[in-house]
Amino acid sequence: MKPRNPIMSYSEMCEMNEQTAKNRLYSKDADASERISAMISDTKASIERMPKERISLNNTELVRSTALMYLTSCDATGCLPSKIGLARACGISRTALDDFMAKNPTSRTTEFLETFFDACAELLSNAALIGGVHPIFGIFVAKAIYKWKDVQQVEVVNTRDALHDSSDLTAAEVAQKYAELPAD
Repeated sequence: MKPRNPIMSYSEMCEMNEQTAKNRLYSKDADASERISAMISDTKASIERMPKERISLNNTELVRSTALMYLTSCDATGCLPSKIGLARACGISRTALDDFMAKNPTSRTTEFLETFFDACAELLSNAALIGGVHPIFGIFVAKAIYKWKDVQQVEVVNTRDALHDSSDLTAAEVAQKYAELPAD
């Protein structure tokens, strides 16, 4: 099957990136550009270190030992663990990891990964509380990656006593009772 677009050359990629960098969303700050460049270099090195073969997600013990090794490396380097980082350590993408979990919701591996990701989310929220991560970013990641949700709970209050046992009243009688209530 022929690709839709030809693979770009290095010079074409650079030209495309220069056009993208002119976008107002990117910082013109030279220091920020240097930090972004350093992050890209770190990411490139991390990708180069990725396992050549992916691990089988059906092997729960191998996933567990890889996750613990990844967590130990995060501790040693002072960075927060993440779903994306664990997926990379396993030699797969985050999407492949999510697909496996969706297709195998009751597997031991999925149960372990859900617990591991809950721990990652807890570390992220605790880091945000102590100023190690910007709180807005922490909330965004928790919602986007770890599936946290805003929940609004509504409690139904029994108003029968307030309306003097209105269950036997007609709609007109209920309206009259409300009309008799004092105005605030």
